[in-house]
Amino acid sequence: MRSLSLLAGNETWHGFPQAWGPGGSIGFELATGRDTATPHSDLDVVIYADERFSAVEAKRLHAATRFLPSMVDVLVETPVCGFALTEYATQAPAPILLRTASGVMLGADPWDGAPASASSP
Repeated sequence: MRSLSLLAGNETWHGFPQAWGPGGSIGFELATGRDTATPHSDLDVVIYADERFSAVEAKRLHAATRFLPSMVDVLVETPVCGFALTEYATQAPAPILLRTASGVMLGADPWDGAPASASSP
C-alpha cells in the first residue's frame, strides 16, 4: 500500500492524463476490504490508455516506479490490446509483445495492433 501511495503522489504519475489504478492483490484488497497482499507482494498497476502516449512518456512512468519499496508491474490496456509498460519503455520503437483477444503477437504500435511481421510468437 505504501508503494501505491508513493506512486499516486509522484509528480509524473499524478499528472498523467490517462486513467490508472491498482490491480492484482492490492486492487482486490481495496475493492473487497479483505487482506490479500503480503509484505512481499508486488504492486500491479493497470493503465487504461484509450489515447496514445509516447515511449518517452512510458520511460518517465517506468522510471518513477523503479525506486519504490515494492516491485511494480504495469500493464497498459488499449482499445485493441494489452502490453507491459516496461517493454514499451525499454524497447520502443522495436516490436513488443501485444496481448489481443485473438492471442499474442509482436507489434510496434499498441494502439493499432497490427503485427510487426507475418510470424507471431
